[in-house]
Formats: sequence, C-alpha cells, structure tokens
Amino acid sequence: MQSYSIGLSCPCRHLLAQLVLFSLVCFTNGVSSSVNCFRPRFDLVGCKSRLLVADAENVKSGDDGRKQSNDESLLAGPIPILFNLGKKAIGGMMNFSVPQSDLWVDQEKRRKRIQDKLYWACRKGRTGKMMEMIGQGADVNKRDSLPMVNFTPLIYASAFGKVDAVKLLMNHQVDVNAQDWNQWTALHWAAHGVKQEHVKIAEILIQHGANIHETTWDGRTPRSIAEDSRQRKIIEMIDKYCINERSFASL
Repeated sequence: MQSYSIGLSCPCRHLLAQLVLFSLVCFTNGVSSSVNCFRPRFDLVGCKSRLLVADAENVKSGDDGRKQSNDESLLAGPIPILFNLGKKAIGGMMNFSVPQSDLWVDQEKRRKRIQDKLYWACRKGRTGKMMEMIGQGADVNKRDSLPMVNFTPLIYASAFGKVDAVKLLMNHQVDVNAQDWNQWTALHWAAHGVKQEHVKIAEILIQHGANIHETTWDGRTPRSIAEDSRQRKIIEMIDKYCINERSFASL
C-alpha cells in the first residue's frame, strides 16, 4: 500500500507551528475572556428584536492577573474555559431589557388588533368570534380608524346585513344612534340595504330606540334613504312607528 504525504516548505511548517502554539497559549492563558467584550444582548424595541453589541465590561482580576471562577478552580484547561464562555454568552442573550414605553406600545397594538378582529367579525356575521373579541376587551361602541369611514361594530353589522351580529350587539349596551363619518347611523345603513335581512335589522334597531328622525350631513333621514333603495317594507315600518309616536304624544 502506498502512502501519500503533503510536503510543506520550511517557512510554511514554521508558520503552522506558530499558529498552533498561539492557539494553545490563548486557551491556557484565558484570552477567551476578552471575547466577553462582544457578548450579544437582545433589546426588545416594539415587536422586533435587534441584536446589539454590549459595551466592554471591566474584568475583575485575581492576584495572577487572570479572571477567577469556581469552574476554573476545579479543572484547568481549554474545556472549562469554553464551557464558561458559552454559559456567559447564553446568560447575556437572556438578558432582555424592555422599556416601559415599548410595553405600552405593545399593549396598544394588541388592543387595536382585537378591535379590528371585532370589526371583521361583524362584517362577516361571525358571532362566535365577536363574543371572543368582546371577552378580550373589544369596545362595541368604538369607531374604526379608517379615514372617511369611522364605522362602529353595529354599523358594520347593519350595513352588511348580519342579523345575528346585530342581535348580539344589542345585548352589550351598544349605542344604536352612533354615527359614522357621514353622520349615517345603523338605521340609515339598514334602510340603504336591498336585502331582506336589512328589513329585519331595521325592525330590531327601531325596537331598541333608533332615532328615525336622525339626519345625515346632507339632511337625509332613514325614510328618504329607504325611498331611494325602494325598501317599501322599511318605509311602511317607519310610517307606522311615526303614527304610533304621534298617537302617544297626543295622549
């Protein structure tokens, strides 16, 4: 069997020997403690974690000029040094610093996410999801932040014809006369709809005290909007309520 060997010139062998010797000196003399100057630390800013480089720490030295540790006193050599270095690096990475302002921002984002899910559930008629979001603190009377919209959960449910969602909101002290950006109420949007569900929603809203005389920014009432949408049943319902209202006022 033939053996192969890689021939190195004398300068290369000398350089390689110096590198090996330097590595052994680094391990045995605890030079690895200088690596601790660049120990990573995580700092949470908002929802993102950014890796920062820690400032150089003052290393307490013993009588011989080396950092003292309980592990090094038990066993000398490169293995315990590497073990201590890894343990300190992991401990440094677990050293989270979270400012109070960032915690407040996270809480605000969480509340907004829960509120947005309630709006979505009202549009889709997902009553189970609505109950979940309300249980987590969503506000049933809060307007959304969309420009030139500002719908409440009730307005969303009324505009999209979700009868069960409207019934659920009525059990949570919802404001039936809340207005959006155009000063439309839930009853205006129910009168604007063309589905049979919108007729049922209008009936529920009127039974719970919706103002049939409320006007929009351009002076339109729910009845005038129902006339434009050709919602005859809603028109008859409003007229009947007006008759009962006048009869009650004459007593």
